[in-house]
Amino acid sequence: NVQCLIDNNCIGLHSEKLESKYAFFLLGIVDFDWFINPGAVPSISVQKLRNFYLFQPPHFEQLSIANYLDDKTTQLDQLIANKQKLIELLKEERTAIINEAETKGINPKAKLKPSGIEWLGEIPAHWGLKKLKYVTDCFDSFRVPLNADQRSGDEKIYDYYGASGVIDKVKSFLFDGDYILIGEDGANLLMRSSPLAFKA
Repeated sequence: NVQCLIDNNCIGLHSEKLESKYAFFLLGIVDFDWFINPGAVPSISVQKLRNFYLFQPPHFEQLSIANYLDDKTTQLDQLIANKQKLIELLKEERTAIINEAETKGINPKAKLKPSGIEWLGEIPAHWGLKKLKYVTDCFDSFRVPLNADQRSGDEKIYDYYGASGVIDKVKSFLFDGDYILIGEDGANLLMRSSPLAFKA
């Protein structure tokens, strides 16, 4: 629709016989695996693409189909956006419920006392405070990290955890039981695209 430049990683198609929006929707359902030349850098075979059969309804019908799909996909995109907003709100509510239950308990009438910890605020008066090291055992020094090459030949039976959760499967395990794992390094510490703590 506008003046532009494309580089050699794109194939530009133009047609006087196909309405562009109709062609756009049509090519969106094509399995382009059919046209791939294998190799170190896979690429689309222009020859295979040029010999591909597609539908060519009359022009007025192409316009009708394109307009119909435009309306329907716009409606669906709006529904998806609304659902995503709802999902985000539900995630926030989930976090708030967990925070409230974990820091204040589930009895709204419980008497509270200052915890002495800034981020924690008040806690139920009958609760105690303990350092994590006095209520958990840390198995950090028992871990045996395996890089991707070391894991590649293994039978894939047991979950292998990384900083963002399960990243592979391996043939044997070191720990048997319920553990809380905390991702201690990596991009997730900054990005928070997945939880830092999870149950294994």
